[in-house]
Amino acid sequence: MDDQNKNKGERIDNKIIEHLACLEINSLILKPPFRLVGNIQVDDKGISYDGEIQVYNNTKLIKSNVVGEVRVQVKGTTTFKKIHKLNKIKHRVEKKDIEVYNKFGVGVLYFVVTINPSTYKRQAYYRLFAPIELKKLLLELNNRGKDTKYLNFKKLEEGHLEYLCSTLLEVTKKQPQKFLEANIETNFKNYKVDFIDVNKDSFNLFEETAYIYGLTAENIEIPLDVAHLSKINKADTESIYLNDEEVNISYEITVTEKISKVVIENTLSFVLNKDNSLGQFHLGRLKTLRSY
Repeated sequence: MDDQNKNKGERIDNKIIEHLACLEINSLILKPPFRLVGNIQVDDKGISYDGEIQVYNNTKLIKSNVVGEVRVQVKGTTTFKKIHKLNKIKHRVEKKDIEVYNKFGVGVLYFVVTINPSTYKRQAYYRLFAPIELKKLLLELNNRGKDTKYLNFKKLEEGHLEYLCSTLLEVTKKQPQKFLEANIETNFKNYKVDFIDVNKDSFNLFEETAYIYGLTAENIEIPLDVAHLSKINKADTESIYLNDEEVNISYEITVTEKISKVVIENTLSFVLNKDNSLGQFHLGRLKTLRSY
């Protein structure tokens, strides 16, 4: 092989890509404390799943210590880009696969493994699909007449896989098929919002999927919808003392993925751009003494 071809790398056969992707996931499963057992086969002939990961609550791998089983999908792809340094990538998901996941009603842990054709360096990314998210995603694709959708996948850090498996098992228990298929029209007085994949290093409130539950009088959580937060807003009034006189000051705080904004008395505003940490200051026309 000449130097030019060495730099470019030869095309890897799809079968090898599949083998390398499964090898990467199996190697991540076989990590201390060894409470995960994988059954991920190359050339798997399943409908859409590529295997399962059994989760145990003890290093003694016996039937009585089994917590549950997580269905998994593994996809491999090649790239010359150094995307292993990125915390997330986008990958296309097929509607036909989502239809199968939705029918089983147990969610899926979906892996995408990137492989550099020159160095063969591998990096795994993942996405948790809870039952209610699969249902809404399928509805969206049907309404739009689409067969695929590009979705964000997070970088899988070593040692994080057991937490992901346990998390998916827990959320699946809270979203049984009987609740998702029922036409529940109860006017709930209380609601609960859950974020399931909370990683302190990469968690972004505005990128994560939120699961909305209605709480019955018996405090049973009924899965209702999936949402993505776009804005946090708070308006309030604070009492302060100026020259021994109590003054009420109104303010409003708005936070989005890109900016944080504070407005005082509808006159004085501060805006911070999160991307470049630059801020803006604006003083409008004074309307009241309190505005000063």
